[in-house]
Amino acid sequence: MVIAVLLLTCLALPRALALYKPQDLSHCYDNTTLYWGLSTPFSFTKVVTGPLDDWYAANEFQTAEHGGTHLDAPYHFNPNGWQVGDIPLHRLIGRAMLVDLREKASIDPDYLATAEDFEGW
Repeated sequence: MVIAVLLLTCLALPRALALYKPQDLSHCYDNTTLYWGLSTPFSFTKVVTGPLDDWYAANEFQTAEHGGTHLDAPYHFNPNGWQVGDIPLHRLIGRAMLVDLREKASIDPDYLATAEDFEGW
């Protein structure tokens, strides 16, 4: 019985996962990234790129934690809240709708989504 359940699970899982398509909502960090408050701005420095024994590339970067796409864990606002590593992964995954506004944003980089954008979806 256990083997049959495992076999059925192994056969069904790829089909179930195919129904979901993860979407990357992150944005690149660069000198235009917005930061909260008086945070240190983003900086990126090439340390070395090229032959060093065989080949080696190394960079350094610095950025504040409250800039760009990020997660504010409950601990950020509550000393008894979860820190990022404490949050169960299933609490960070959910159903969503993807509304493509790239065309409107290419015309107006400050474009703000409207109710009509979502109703048209």
